[in-house]
Amino acid sequence: VFAARHAENPFDVLEGPEYNADARIAVELVPDIPLVLKMHTPSFMAIKLNFTLRKRDRLKHIMKQVRQFTRSSLTRQQGNQDSSDHPLIQYAMKMELIESDHAQRATIVAPPCQDLCDFAHSAWNIPLKRIRLAPHTYVPSEEFLELESTANRTVVGFVGRLEKRKGIEILAEAIPKVLNRIPDARFRLIG
Repeated sequence: VFAARHAENPFDVLEGPEYNADARIAVELVPDIPLVLKMHTPSFMAIKLNFTLRKRDRLKHIMKQVRQFTRSSLTRQQGNQDSSDHPLIQYAMKMELIESDHAQRATIVAPPCQDLCDFAHSAWNIPLKRIRLAPHTYVPSEEFLELESTANRTVVGFVGRLEKRKGIEILAEAIPKVLNRIPDARFRLIG
């Protein structure tokens, strides 16, 4: 469908995420269209941040191998991997290959923060001239704006995905400490 519509009325640019390289099929069908790769969190980072294996040191070692594996991205040999047989790590390594290759094909890589800009350059070898910092903006919905005013009390708010990589577990650990000091504090979590 995408290629047919592009043939009828060409698109100027295609934007897609690095996560799972979701736009890769469209790019293969229409290789002449400029691709803006909007970064969020590469698969292996999401897995590293959201899941914990029982042996923490083993996970650190495995993730170090994944990073080393990434740095040699396009010149690596599939058969020379020294990594965990854990399915999650195998999946992360597979997706890392696909996502880094997709990023290499992008006209512009647009991470939302400086850390991901640095990652795109150092781990995926994306030239700095093709990386553009593009912070995520937030426009609140009408429902959000209609929430009760909290001018006379302490309210701690969280808006985002309720997952480890967004720091929700740190907030959860802090709640009892905040309530010890400010017993009437309220917490609003929206995710």
